[in-house]
Amino acid sequence: MTVRQKITVWIAGASLLAALGFASFVFIELVEGPAKLIDQELLHMARGLVARGTAVTPAWSDIPPSLPYPPDRYWIEVRTQEGDLCYQSALARAFSLPLPQGAGGKTSFTVERVVPRSVAQLGQDAENEVAFRVLTTWVAVDNGRYLVTIAKPIEALEEKVVEVLRETSVGLITCTLVILAVSYWLAGRVLQPVAAITALARSIDEGNLARRLPESGGRDELDELARMLNAMLDRLHLSFQRQKGFLANAAHELKSPLALLTLRLDSLLQRADMDETTRSDLVAMRTTVQRMALLVKKLLDLSRLEMRPEPRPEPVDLAGLVREVAAEYRDMTEARGIDVRLDLERCAPVRGDVDMLRRLCINLFDNAVRYNEPQGGKIAARCSAANGDVTLILGNSGPGVPAGEEERVFEQFQRVDKARSPASGGTGLGLTIARRIVQLHHGRIALASRPNAWTEVTVTLPAWQRERYLP
Repeated sequence: MTVRQKITVWIAGASLLAALGFASFVFIELVEGPAKLIDQELLHMARGLVARGTAVTPAWSDIPPSLPYPPDRYWIEVRTQEGDLCYQSALARAFSLPLPQGAGGKTSFTVERVVPRSVAQLGQDAENEVAFRVLTTWVAVDNGRYLVTIAKPIEALEEKVVEVLRETSVGLITCTLVILAVSYWLAGRVLQPVAAITALARSIDEGNLARRLPESGGRDELDELARMLNAMLDRLHLSFQRQKGFLANAAHELKSPLALLTLRLDSLLQRADMDETTRSDLVAMRTTVQRMALLVKKLLDLSRLEMRPEPRPEPVDLAGLVREVAAEYRDMTEARGIDVRLDLERCAPVRGDVDMLRRLCINLFDNAVRYNEPQGGKIAARCSAANGDVTLILGNSGPGVPAGEEERVFEQFQRVDKARSPASGGTGLGLTIARRIVQLHHGRIALASRPNAWTEVTVTLPAWQRERYLP
């Protein structure tokens, strides 16, 4: 469950508990309020009835009409302290009520009784059931105490209460849905800064550590989180800058000694008084020094790319760069019998830095030559433009890349065949530099390979016609 969902559940749960508590209180008051009023009415009627009955005759033969309410509207029974019946209303004579037996004190409750409409019209429901509010009380007068049981039909009130309960339930369900929607929206608003921080933090990598998270300037927890993350990014940026600076300085300092060592070895190899064993050892040493010089050059190129700002946008003829690089490698490809085919007619200008893109083409073509068949291999380059992008695909025959290694070949010093790489003169940095150049141009690069058959590197770059500018 996400944080937004948790906040939604918490807010909705708290709101619903409050709404349910308030609705329960209102409903209880709605039920008990009328019941208390009816109980007061029944008590008032019982006292008036006993007072009038005992004032007329002991046999209660004639109740005066001056009662608070007409007695025929009520179910009434009056009994003496000994249990003798003194009086029954018309409803009491027509049917009985299921009354609990109790003595002493006032008791009020609600009962239901089936009363056919032929007996009395009391607002029965479809099953002829009628709800009665019943009060039993002892009433004391001068000549004794009387037990009065009086009931009033409240079916209309009961149905109204059920209707209110039904409407309240529908209201609570609707309120639940509204609260969930509002809570989800509020949770989104509360977490919006977190989402912005997450998105920006996800976009920050070793290539753009200079970017920082936005700070609102407030004193809340989110702003404190942004400040702490920015401080951490400052430390990481400083560490990366020192590391890259050290790499660049070390590579630069190694260039001159390696160049002097190469010149010294070349000078020694010019001597005629050298035996073949020594000459062979010097040639091997010169080859190793050249590989070291190439590695230093690659490291220096990579460090420059890492420390270089975004390239300035300008139109670059990518097809022309590929043709120039292919011409530079013509002697090598012809010597190995490699068939080079270029299909670049549909290539459009791209937006980028011409020097960087030339280095990209050189690295890709160099890999295609180095890791091709020893003799009689193939290289094919084709280009297309669509949807504001230019796609260059450079493929070559050869051993290819094993399945699952397609992404790892772009890592530093990653070699597919570590035994053959030194012999081929590779440094393990060519595709790393190529990927960094593509990233600086906001493009994409991918490799697909069928082992011992065909390998393709696909580069997608923004076209010059695309109406957007690099940040």
